[in-house]
Amino acid sequence: MDDMSALTLYSKFETLPDHLKQQVLDYIEFLLSREAIPDGPVPPRKGASKNTVNATKSRFAGRISPTTAAQLQQQLQEMREEWP
Repeated sequence: MDDMSALTLYSKFETLPDHLKQQVLDYIEFLLSREAIPDGPVPPRKGASKNTVNATKSRFAGRISPTTAAQLQQQLQEMREEWP
């Protein structure tokens, strides 16, 4: 992603209300947990519990309802349509 795309993404993220920002962050972590990352496990987010297991298993498995997943998918699709 080039710098302009990152700036656009960040500016759109900043316009979201806090509860949607959290959903976006959770979804990003979910996607990262599904990818094989050769550099090792994804570091925990700032403010995450020190007792959280940071393994290759998804910490969000079973925590997202089908309704929430559908809403996230719809929001992502709307974002893709907005962004050139």
